[in-house]
Amino acid sequence: MKHFRLIMITLLSPLAASAANLAGGEWFIDGDPGTGTGRAFAIPPTPSAGASVTIPVAIMETLDSGFHLLGIRVKDQLNEWGPVRWRGFHKADPRPTRPLHLSAGEWFIDADPGVGSGTAIPLPVAPYGSASPQVPASALNGLADGYHLLGLRIRDELGHWGSTRLRGFHIDRSPVIPPDIESVEYRIIRDGSEVASADVAASPSGSSVTIPVTHGKAGLLLDAPHLLQVIPIDSTGQRGHAAYASFAYKAYSVAWLEAHFNESERSNLEISGDSADPDQDGLSNQQECLFALNPRDGGDAAQAGATIDPPGTSGNLTLGFRIPAGGSVGSDGIYRTSNLSYTVRQNAELGPWNPVPAAWISGWSLTDVGEGAARLRMDLAPPPAPKRFFHLMGEAN
Repeated sequence: MKHFRLIMITLLSPLAASAANLAGGEWFIDGDPGTGTGRAFAIPPTPSAGASVTIPVAIMETLDSGFHLLGIRVKDQLNEWGPVRWRGFHKADPRPTRPLHLSAGEWFIDADPGVGSGTAIPLPVAPYGSASPQVPASALNGLADGYHLLGLRIRDELGHWGSTRLRGFHIDRSPVIPPDIESVEYRIIRDGSEVASADVAASPSGSSVTIPVTHGKAGLLLDAPHLLQVIPIDSTGQRGHAAYASFAYKAYSVAWLEAHFNESERSNLEISGDSADPDQDGLSNQQECLFALNPRDGGDAAQAGATIDPPGTSGNLTLGFRIPAGGSVGSDGIYRTSNLSYTVRQNAELGPWNPVPAAWISGWSLTDVGEGAARLRMDLAPPPAPKRFFHLMGEAN
């Protein structure tokens, strides 16, 4: 039979000066039913003895959970009862032998509506789980900007709610206006080594940035893979996260073909061959390529031009040509880009053409005009002559 056994206590005769032996005792719980009407228990017939009281399970099951008092008194052989001795004990809630399952959860914002009155959270039927409240946008729309509290609590299968956990969050509906990009820092990496780097300003602030990669000066290698690293810098001086893009530095003629003809057309020489003229403007694909023209646009022209200083001045002149972008003029006066080179030639007669001496070139500049083309401006200071002829000759290297 199941029973509850309390600790052993020492029992003494109620008559301190008497030699009478103990003759019995009684116990009761919470209330004193009156002397001699409690539940009896036996005691060895001695002046003092130790005894234990066993409370049957049936009586314990009738008690509510919580703290209770056990009362005990004894009597001697003369039937004299001693005083009541009280001992406290606690009856705990019955617990299952397995872990408790979670059965419900709820959340609320700011004001606690009371246990069980929040917005329900579906929970898995398992001993352990996680509660992740999905707060709908409609619940946030009515909240003012600023800090708020999200409350969360869960309940087990016995109906016991756990403690409330609070988490703070912030709402800010003010528009986010990022600062303008002032410049871009870039690096070009090949085989793990940096081959070029520079800072390029955005002009005007916030506009797109064109990275000038100059053939022959940026360490690029034809047909080799390269990695471009770009870091934006805003108007406050803050540096953004680095972005990366891989690219292969291709020969200009290859890149021009890929830009204007699809894969099928590039295999058809009647469309993409050097001598073909798909836009019927009188310029072959080879000529269109050399001057960065669109082979599909018959109105696209090379647009060469010249200006001469007013009479009586130095007599210097400025030549302008449309050419592929991304090149530079070398010390020999030749413009080079990728696998192409361009030489300005001259003669005082319509006869043999000779390259313009580098000593005649007083300056040059390059202006990007989009779609892979640029405008080359070359300032010349030739010696005086009654007349002089110039032309630009492009050729593949």
